[in-house]
Amino acid sequence: MADWCGGRMCSRSWRNAWASAGLVTILWWLFGYSLAFHSGETARGWSFLGKLDWAFLRGVDSTPNTDYAGWVSHNVFSMYQLMFAIITPALIIGAIAERMKFAAVLLFVTIWMLVVYFPLAHMVWGVDGLMNGVWNPKAPIPAIDFAGGTVVHMSSGWSALTPLPDSGQAARLRQEPMPPRITWSSVWSAPACCGSAGTGSTPAAPWVPTASPPTPS
Repeated sequence: MADWCGGRMCSRSWRNAWASAGLVTILWWLFGYSLAFHSGETARGWSFLGKLDWAFLRGVDSTPNTDYAGWVSHNVFSMYQLMFAIITPALIIGAIAERMKFAAVLLFVTIWMLVVYFPLAHMVWGVDGLMNGVWNPKAPIPAIDFAGGTVVHMSSGWSALTPLPDSGQAARLRQEPMPPRITWSSVWSAPACCGSAGTGSTPAAPWVPTASPPTPS
């Protein structure tokens, strides 16, 4: 995604997209995955955030976590979800290209992940999330989001409007147009589109172990 958008940006915004990916990876390892996907374990049966038991990916190993996947390793599932966490702020950076300085982008991404992404990911995808209409029968708002329409696209789309009024670089864009790299952007558009078409964050129903495969009728 960073390379696809980077083909239509100046090198500075390209750097911002890649730096955001590294920053989000660190936040994910520190506490992001735990806040998003650990159970909140509240008495009411739903929660806004998960507990910090998986901070530093402690306990996230090759054993499957049957709350989310019956046969996929827990660490593989966490890396798969990291992909969504990286892509979402990258979409925002694409909207504010050339309008924010490097330090401001990193600060904005850090605050946004803490305030918006981690809580929203837990509420929609977490096993006891406030809005998890797939697995949590006690969810007050039963949303169903398999591929990130709420957590990724709606959140990034609306959030991209937030920094625009305070970014004073718009006038400069009219004087210094961004040099596009059409070839580079075209090369990376193929894997980006294929990846978007083939991703789904959650299965349609909880995994239930069976002794033998079903017999075709």
